[in-house]
Amino acid sequence: MLFDSSRSDSDTLFDIVAFVREAIAYLAQRGRRRILFFRTFGDALPAHDTRGEQLDCAMDKVRELDLMPLRLADAVVTQDVQGPVYEQLVLETAEATIRDWMRLPAAERPDAMLVNDDIAMRAVSLALIKAGVRVPEDVLVVSQASEGIDLHYGVPVVRYEFSPRAMAHALVELLWKRILGESDPDLPITIGGRIREAGA
Repeated sequence: MLFDSSRSDSDTLFDIVAFVREAIAYLAQRGRRRILFFRTFGDALPAHDTRGEQLDCAMDKVRELDLMPLRLADAVVTQDVQGPVYEQLVLETAEATIRDWMRLPAAERPDAMLVNDDIAMRAVSLALIKAGVRVPEDVLVVSQASEGIDLHYGVPVVRYEFSPRAMAHALVELLWKRILGESDPDLPITIGGRIREAGA
């Protein structure tokens, strides 16, 4: 199978673990020490589930950079929930998360957020705006995103962009190798991303 991000036998995958590692390093370089990782995922686990690996990577990176312990917020939604209902569920989780952190002393509140989904980021940004949290002054936000799809968030968000074009290129190269009868490279092929700062 050339590409199916929900299956363990996918030949190509976006490197979500690299997103976590590089985004945390970026936030630390900008002096942020108290990171909250806001994750969204469905209730049915895909065969190729990297959530444990992502979390291990995040915690390792936080320790390596001597940051405060990582905070987590998870929005779990059923697989059949999409569109406005999905965003409403994410919004409710984000609002509850922000209410909880606003009860903390100012020196303990998150000063950075990592968001694993660009659609969920719309709901997260609305929750931040409603709570009066200033972005990036109070909280610097990095969201996973797709290159070429610039969603409007109402606040400046740093994007970690994955390229659908790079994915397509890798798939065509792999298919061509198979047509020629050449051996596969090590699979799955992971496609990295890049950080694009707000306004860039």
